[in-house]
Amino acid sequence: MAPLHRGIWRYGHAGATPFTGNLRLLADGRIGGYIQFNEAAWQVDGPDLIFLSKTGKPTTRFTAAHRNAQGHMVLTGAFLAKTNPPVIHVLEAVPEPYQIAPAPGAFPIIQHFNGPRRRNLVIIGANETSLHHAWPRDIPDSERSWDIFISFYGTPENYPPPGPAEYTSLRWGLRKWQAIHAAMHAASPFWEYERIFIIDDDIHTRWSDINKFLEICAAHNLLLASPALKPDCCVNHKITVQEPGTLLRHTSFVEALTPCFTADALRDCIAPAQDSIYGFGLDHLWPLNLGFPRGRIAIVDAVAFDHTRPLATNYPLGQAVAEEKALFKRYGIGWTLGYQVTGTIPLPG
Repeated sequence: MAPLHRGIWRYGHAGATPFTGNLRLLADGRIGGYIQFNEAAWQVDGPDLIFLSKTGKPTTRFTAAHRNAQGHMVLTGAFLAKTNPPVIHVLEAVPEPYQIAPAPGAFPIIQHFNGPRRRNLVIIGANETSLHHAWPRDIPDSERSWDIFISFYGTPENYPPPGPAEYTSLRWGLRKWQAIHAAMHAASPFWEYERIFIIDDDIHTRWSDINKFLEICAAHNLLLASPALKPDCCVNHKITVQEPGTLLRHTSFVEALTPCFTADALRDCIAPAQDSIYGFGLDHLWPLNLGFPRGRIAIVDAVAFDHTRPLATNYPLGQAVAEEKALFKRYGIGWTLGYQVTGTIPLPG
């Protein structure tokens, strides 16, 4: 059987409206894009594809395969529970609405290395007034566990921007997430990093807090995470506000303001950013596409950032919401995981 992951599938009963058009066979054997008890994981057994429940019990065995008129793979198989009449499931490959960029195009990345590559990468969309210029550098540069990529959208005459940066690029004409999509192209050097931490230009923090946050992400094996927000700053979602006495909260949501991905997680999440003007809806897709791995998505309360710009200050909110609705429709998604806290880890001591 040909490789099955890195694509999306339409899944449902034979002859009926599909349950979903966004099912994903993730590389680690989990199922993403569709969260149900009976479809939690997958494996290949000889020529057959098997779906497994959350308890590891086989639930559907796909034993027949053909290609439809469009040339897409179609698998059919029996639901293994006894039903009357028997249930046949169909899994049909469908084109991904968006793809990882094949190349950076007109968005070349310039390297400015003074030493070996660090473990992590911080991406900052910045202009001349970006707050990262004022982040306190309260640890020596040699202790920084992250390289910096400045995606510069200021006046071209002021490029490259001042300050430390291992990579820079002039993103003139591109919006934030479009530029990140272009930077994370198929052969990008950024895939070599352990984690990619994306920070908005209206965030205030300090170097030591970025180090601390990334250490916590690594220690708890988080696929997707974000620092909390200080209670007195500009908050868009209540769940993001720092909880006193808590190290981190496992959640179903991480805001697009300061998301941090493992490289593998970002591969499963970056494609929908291709045409994203405002970024709305991306942060609801991410946990869904990752299969909502419990215990591996979190808001880290031990580190809190300061968000300084209110919602929709520099863009039309109505258009941003419309973009989110169009994104969900394009992926055939009628629901999201919402804003759930599924567990907490208290501060030690």
